[in-house]
Amino acid sequence: MKKSNNFAGKQLNNAGMKNMNMTFIEIIKKRLDRKIQQLTEIELKPEGLATAVDKRKFIEIKATIQELETVVDLAESMLEEEK
Repeated sequence: MKKSNNFAGKQLNNAGMKNMNMTFIEIIKKRLDRKIQQLTEIELKPEGLATAVDKRKFIEIKATIQELETVVDLAESMLEEEK
């Protein structure tokens, strides 16, 4: 049985992980964009027409946006450290 070169396998694995991480970051960014769009739609409603449900959604979406921004920042920082 031939032993494989561990270093080459590790390099390939690291490159694959980096690509996968970048893909996940892009997915999170797309979700962030959708949440920002949802927030904009709620903000564009006339003030008198906003219901309690709209206000609750606004707060929930705002919190989700903050969480997604934090995740993106953290993931990008981790990728930078790997370089």
